[in-house]
Amino acid sequence: MKKISLYVFLVLMFCNVSYAEYCKDDDPVEGLDQTVKSYAERFDNYYVPEEAYKFGLEIQEAVKNKDLKKLLSLIKHDLKDGPQMSFFDNKTYDEAFPVSFGDAVLMNKPDCSPAGRDRGFVLGNGQIWYDKIKHEPWDVREDLMVHEWFASLSGHEKTRILRGIDTIYGPWTITRINEEEYLKAQERLKKETLERNAKYIGYLEGCSKSNVEHYILKNKVIPFMYALDIFESTNLNLDCLEKKFEQHLDETIIRKQDTVSNGITFKMIEIASLFSEQCGERCRPSSEIILIHKGRYWYMKGSNDKGVESKFINKDTILIRNLMTTHVRNYIFDINTKLFTSLPDGGLEFKKDHILVKGQKSYFDGGGAFWFDSKINYAGERIELINSGNTCKDITGFYEGLQKTMKKQGLQEFCVTRY
Repeated sequence: MKKISLYVFLVLMFCNVSYAEYCKDDDPVEGLDQTVKSYAERFDNYYVPEEAYKFGLEIQEAVKNKDLKKLLSLIKHDLKDGPQMSFFDNKTYDEAFPVSFGDAVLMNKPDCSPAGRDRGFVLGNGQIWYDKIKHEPWDVREDLMVHEWFASLSGHEKTRILRGIDTIYGPWTITRINEEEYLKAQERLKKETLERNAKYIGYLEGCSKSNVEHYILKNKVIPFMYALDIFESTNLNLDCLEKKFEQHLDETIIRKQDTVSNGITFKMIEIASLFSEQCGERCRPSSEIILIHKGRYWYMKGSNDKGVESKFINKDTILIRNLMTTHVRNYIFDINTKLFTSLPDGGLEFKKDHILVKGQKSYFDGGGAFWFDSKINYAGERIELINSGNTCKDITGFYEGLQKTMKKQGLQEFCVTRY
């Protein structure tokens, strides 16, 4: 009996650790200047990230096992979009869903954060959505209308009362299955991405001396969308490329050309994007970057309307800064291995054996933002915290990732900067 109890304890402990390890409070949310914890706080903590992840795993397990009964049991409220429940009567899983449905649902781990307050959490490319059951204040309006005191009120008074009622959250449920219009939109976006990259490759190959190699850093949340594209080839004829771009853009194509020396001498060219626009008082093409070194070139294209910045930091490594609305995403690309490494947000100083990260943003365990400096290696792993700043906290005030580094350094408190 003791052995069985110990086994159950260890299994439960392992499961809890696995959820916590995947949904750590200070994990970043893809595409946003938020952590898992701060994003949940933004949504008034109506969900627990680990619970969302666990429910997503339940759905995936049912799909993996082709267990239609189990899958339908996870629909605890009317679907917002999808087939009528009668559609599944007397059907097996294989009769209800094509193979591509299961492949898509299982292609990624569940998220710890929602895709938005209205839609909730997503699996695949929109094949299944799930969330907590929500009873909004407006949902009780019809129930209240049977009472004379409420029915006799003016429209303004009814609205005032309803606005004072908090949303009531129920259990987790599947909310949408196989939204055709959403999937069609995603397919259009996927097709557009492929067509645009084909246009870049065609133009570059027409103005180069060799075939173009295409390296992709995929978006973690939406795999068919790319966070970064790098096109590499040799002997670029810049005049040729400029003329091809002029077929699409009534704009100065080559915006800037510099020769840069920082231990390695290379040419840096800022060029107008074919498709991405940055809009303010008026819209104009975003900036993309071409780096040229010893006859070889690398064309850097970002995933957003803010454009990119890029430079060599040594003879083997290119820094790419993907400019976002609220922050900058840093990556390095090894021109020999062709591998990307994601680096923290913030300012970077590149040293011989490490990278100094200045002003990285994080959050205390109890909430509240702070900024700190650290050293990381070229694999993106944190190796040292720089103990400076105007606010010092005990080790228990930080999330697990920072606590781990503090323990390695023997720090019982860490001084960070708050504004």
